[in-house]
Amino acid sequence: MKKLEFIKYVKEICLKILEKAYINKKRFLELNDIENIKKIDEEVIPKFEKLYLYFDSISKNDIENIENFNEIEKNIEEIRESNKLTKEYILKEIEKREKMSKNSGSIAVKRLFEFEKKELNKKLFEIEKLGKPLLEKQKEYEKALADAIQQDEELKYFEKVKENGKKIDKLNNKIIKINKRLEKLNEFLAKKWYYEMYGTISKNELEKIYKDEFKMNGENNE
Repeated sequence: MKKLEFIKYVKEICLKILEKAYINKKRFLELNDIENIKKIDEEVIPKFEKLYLYFDSISKNDIENIENFNEIEKNIEEIRESNKLTKEYILKEIEKREKMSKNSGSIAVKRLFEFEKKELNKKLFEIEKLGKPLLEKQKEYEKALADAIQQDEELKYFEKVKENGKKIDKLNNKIIKINKRLEKLNEFLAKKWYYEMYGTISKNELEKIYKDEFKMNGENNE
């Protein structure tokens, strides 16, 4: 196998293993199987994610200059076989990926992640905008409470601080939730395999098979 073709080959093997791990993790989450979830998170995903990203970033010169190429090739074949993936299957999947490069499910998923990220950033901006006057009010109420002399006046501002604080807490909880999702979306986009694993099926196939799949990444994934 030519060295440049080998890059595609390794990446496809990694994607198939990561896809299987992803599906299995989803199933284990439904079963609340903590032990197997931990195994996937600690032993499977980091290993093949790292391998995938390395070969995704490797240059033509890098691959051509690798001295122990035969040893690496042998190790990759062992990985493929141990994961019950035939060479023929991997080569066919590479061919499908190249044919569908402009109309694949991976493009749809990536765009969805990007769209969701954009919308969440808009929402975050609006929430922070709403929060500014509430924070100003809180400062005023807290000062008034500290300066209050009469008991009824003190009680009045204590209630205002309490009620306004609840509104601030509610917004803060929304911000935390949005930031957590944005962190996951940034991870999905940076690590690529979260959408590239859909690169061997068309957008239409993806819509039929994974009707609700696009929403599952941020829910139980952690």
